[in-house]
Amino acid sequence: LRYALGAAVLGLPLLVAACSDPEPLPIAELVREGDAYLDPVTLEPYSGPVFAAFEGAPRRIQRRASLVDGHYDGPFELYFDNRRLSVREVYREGRRDGPYEWYFENGQLYERGTYRNGLREGPYEAYFRDGRLHEKGTYRYGEFHGPREWHLAGRLIERVTYVNGQIDG
Repeated sequence: LRYALGAAVLGLPLLVAACSDPEPLPIAELVREGDAYLDPVTLEPYSGPVFAAFEGAPRRIQRRASLVDGHYDGPFELYFDNRRLSVREVYREGRRDGPYEWYFENGQLYERGTYRNGLREGPYEAYFRDGRLHEKGTYRYGEFHGPREWHLAGRLIERVTYVNGQIDG
């Protein structure tokens, strides 16, 4: 019994280590084949967290993402050289799929909306550098659909209605 208990306790760190998340891998170390990233040793599609650093600045992150079977899958972030967030998107099986936010270099929100299966879908809003609304509208299957508005100095200056990507009327 003492031997079995000792073996179980000694095996615990191995189990914990085997279950912990893998360390992010520099994406530049992977082999790119088409739109897939491969493990450089096995040449099998890579799965796990990845990052890219700015050239000449290995400690400054330029991109964070996760790959599943060689394709982006999950949260995806890009950063400006000043370390501020540039892009926050979600990927599923290599395609944008979920909410997105794009930012100006000053940190102000530039645009937000949603992707579905690689296409913009639903409402979106775009802003000026000072945070005021610039444009808003709706996408359907990646094309403008419904009213699209432009704003300047806090007031509506133009509204156009689209049907399946074409101006209606």
